[in-house]
Amino acid sequence: DMAIRGLFGLYYGDILMLLSNQVRPYEKTQGETERLWQKWIELISEDLKSGKNLSLRKMYRKFDEICEDFRKIERIEGTKQRIGIVGEFYAKYCHLGNWNIIQYLEQHGCEAHVNGLSWYAVYYIDTHMPQKNGPERWAFSFARKLLVKAQNHMIQSLQSHGFYTLPNLDTIRSESEKYVSEHFVIGDGWLMGGEVIGHIKHDCRKVLCVAPFGCMPNACAGRGLYPYLQRCFPEASITSVENDASGSKGNYYNRVQMLVDYKG
Repeated sequence: DMAIRGLFGLYYGDILMLLSNQVRPYEKTQGETERLWQKWIELISEDLKSGKNLSLRKMYRKFDEICEDFRKIERIEGTKQRIGIVGEFYAKYCHLGNWNIIQYLEQHGCEAHVNGLSWYAVYYIDTHMPQKNGPERWAFSFARKLLVKAQNHMIQSLQSHGFYTLPNLDTIRSESEKYVSEHFVIGDGWLMGGEVIGHIKHDCRKVLCVAPFGCMPNACAGRGLYPYLQRCFPEASITSVENDASGSKGNYYNRVQMLVDYKG
């Protein structure tokens, strides 16, 4: 029962994060996006607590309802530069781990895009798939099919309502296979480089790569790869930053600001 609730919470969390980060920088009435986000959090929380409306069909319908609600928010004219945020799991998703990077980017006239957690879930299943046929491999395969099916519906809802999202993991893998080795499976592994390429190929030319200081998977599969990807995609701008609790926030934000100000 808890696993089923977790599955629904995973996708509702993803779609609300993706929509909030895209709409909030453009809202005409400050705080409107946050209020709508809170409204849906309360509605979904009631469903999760009570166990009601927890069917895939109802979730797919709710995807469209949520997107439609966010699309109704009155927006200012024009577009802001979009910056994709990739990197180590904790630093990418937690504001404590990335020193409130989304807030910083929005305050400096940008729209930040952090890819959803469901992409990592599918990546994790792929990289931990049992090699031998048996009940465990069957369970992994079934879980993957279920996750991908739900994710495709979420992506379709976002795109049909005019919102930005990366494609599913299989598409990201096929687009990045010439540049990123799938043998990097420790931690966030090849997903870090795959998301960089995904952003660049889907019209997000600036990418900020975040990681905690001393993160070994990032040092191998991330920072060791980013200079190569920069050479492969000269039209893009890729900047890597590390969050060191003993370091200077000034140096950290200066590197971020260089990416924001870059006009190439």
